[in-house]
Amino acid sequence: MIDQTVLDFERKCKDLQDAIEKGGDYDQLKKTCNELFKRLHGIASQLPPYDRERFHSKVDSLLDTISARESSKDATRNSFRFQKKPSVKNKKATMNAADMPFHTKIETMATRVGELITIKSSTASYENLNKCTLISEVDAAGHQSGSLILRNINNSTVKLEPAPFSSGSILITDCENLLITCSTPPKNAIQMRLHNLSNCKLLIRPLDSATKQVIVLENCFDCIFHKTTEHLLNLQNFSALALRGKDDNVEDTDASKFELFDITGSTHQ
Repeated sequence: MIDQTVLDFERKCKDLQDAIEKGGDYDQLKKTCNELFKRLHGIASQLPPYDRERFHSKVDSLLDTISARESSKDATRNSFRFQKKPSVKNKKATMNAADMPFHTKIETMATRVGELITIKSSTASYENLNKCTLISEVDAAGHQSGSLILRNINNSTVKLEPAPFSSGSILITDCENLLITCSTPPKNAIQMRLHNLSNCKLLIRPLDSATKQVIVLENCFDCIFHKTTEHLLNLQNFSALALRGKDDNVEDTDASKFELFDITGSTHQ
């Protein structure tokens, strides 16, 4: 017999999928998706490893779909602002824009190297970067909700100070040798997930020390969180939960540890 918790979560995922297909308020859709993340975090220990991984993949996919459709809508709206057909030269310049999201075709064709990239939108996705610096624009902090996805970024620095929105989700996946600094808003308003990270250094500081910032780790190895933030963070290693299952004697993996490190000296440029 299928557990009622599993059935309820499957129904919530389907409801969100139906809402995405209908279109509408993307801010509200992202808020609903973030609520699903929170719900999944709350029931993770009750789920079998298979369902836990399946639901994480599903919610990730829903968030990707929302972000892609919102960006596509914005791009379509912006295209009507031009009365003249862009020249070939202008088209090429547009495709090489520094803040181009990952889901555009040109972005996935080659790895960008040694660039300074500024996040100017509250909904943004980037991938295939090497030896780059990615920073958030101060003015972007006024956005109420948003989502940021970073994928396949190596030997780079990510500075989210402040975070590019006051509530939403940040997913960093398939990255190596990153230096990540981030100031998160109070009360866990941003859901942060780290997936398939290796040899990364992280300084993540909630602006309000009253509530620990929850960070979900999945399949991460040799990641170092700054020692001064140990009392400010709640690290939830979902890979360890999957290994442990119902056996509490299984030890955590070597996903992460807290150590002091030099922020100014930890650069990849």
